[in-house]
Amino acid sequence: MSVFRDKKGRWRFQAYVVINGKVERPSGSAPKKQNTKAAAELAERKAIHALETAPPLVVATGKDVPMFEEWSEVYMTKRTLKQSESERDSKRQKLKSVLVPRFGKKRLDYIDQEAVDDFIKSLVEEELAPSTINNYLTCFGTILRYGHKCGKFAVMPDIPLFDIEDQPIELYTDDELYAEMEKAQGDVMRTAALLLGFDAGLRAGEIRALHRSHVSKGWLTVYNSEYKKKLKTPKGKKSRVVPMTARLEAAVTAALAVHEGPRVLIRTEAFGRHSKTVGTPWTKDFMVHHQPPKGWHALRHAFCTRLAVQGVPATQIQKLAGHKSLKTTMRYMQTVDEALKAAVQVLETGYRFVPPAPPPPAPLPPAPEPPPAAPAAAVIPMPQATPEKLPYKRLPSTQRPPINGVPYAEYQRLMMRKQREKKRVESEKGNAASTAIEAASFQDS
Repeated sequence: MSVFRDKKGRWRFQAYVVINGKVERPSGSAPKKQNTKAAAELAERKAIHALETAPPLVVATGKDVPMFEEWSEVYMTKRTLKQSESERDSKRQKLKSVLVPRFGKKRLDYIDQEAVDDFIKSLVEEELAPSTINNYLTCFGTILRYGHKCGKFAVMPDIPLFDIEDQPIELYTDDELYAEMEKAQGDVMRTAALLLGFDAGLRAGEIRALHRSHVSKGWLTVYNSEYKKKLKTPKGKKSRVVPMTARLEAAVTAALAVHEGPRVLIRTEAFGRHSKTVGTPWTKDFMVHHQPPKGWHALRHAFCTRLAVQGVPATQIQKLAGHKSLKTTMRYMQTVDEALKAAVQVLETGYRFVPPAPPPPAPLPPAPEPPPAAPAAAVIPMPQATPEKLPYKRLPSTQRPPINGVPYAEYQRLMMRKQREKKRVESEKGNAASTAIEAASFQDS
């Protein structure tokens, strides 16, 4: 049985079986209320039995095969219910701009390997970034795999992805932040927004959605994020608490003193066609119009990187930044380890590599001088109290000394056996005497 226990302690199964000449890989987990190995094995047997007894999949042919445009609408209606609104909008944008104009009027069974290769070639000729090409191919492949799983066509083409090299993350330095704050001198809202990203690591949507009640003395609580003028949960689906620096707390306090609205940041100048926007909360268009040269998200990159440079553990950075996966946190930790520096110095000095020693501990403060001794007082003899009589404590049978060379527990069992035997003999004698008396009285009568 291919049953295992994951890192969270949940029993799961992942099998490999061949049914009717087709490789199947059923997987799942034990029920939450029965998180045991036996329950996972039972769930695996049920999954394999369901595959073996399932009716054969009928593949659509001819006019029953839908067009790609029709099937993409079915996919967006049924398979994206659990995704966030931003993810659904991203898929709709890819379908509208590239995928539907290319494959919209084409049946799913006509999208073969040659058509996929021609599509990849056209994306490369447009000189798109490899990450952008992978985004289009991932969306395209997800829709096709759903159609193949539902039996809309027989052969699923191979959709390879490009290998992407790690790109340096763009971030702000302290000098660049000071330059931006000098430009925003006098604008308390922009200063607070810059520091919310640089000193607290908030995303742009979280900066816009920050509520007055979510700010307490020295702390920020990130409950919401704003998208399309609607409040939703943050990207990691969990709220988080972030301590504020002294300058961030001063900037947020100054921003809150300007108005009495529910949001922390409001527009202090007209934006757009009407002047009614003054005093309203920040929007995405307003942030895009007033964004710094490297964008708002680069402030968040700088927040995570500065923590990593100071030696903060990755797990703590993950909690402060609100990352769902630790892999995301590791991408932000663009630090140069001192041990790597020492390893490269071996090539220059020729000496044996010795890892750098940890910094010496801070010196302890000098011990305070003892207070002057008080003059000796006359010693008055005190009457000694008589010791109290301790209560008797009965020792257990295993700790008592033996009697006549026999352990105490065994000796106790022997004595109880003798008492029972004595009672039995006396009982038999009494029964015999009573029987004799009854017989004599019967004869006399």
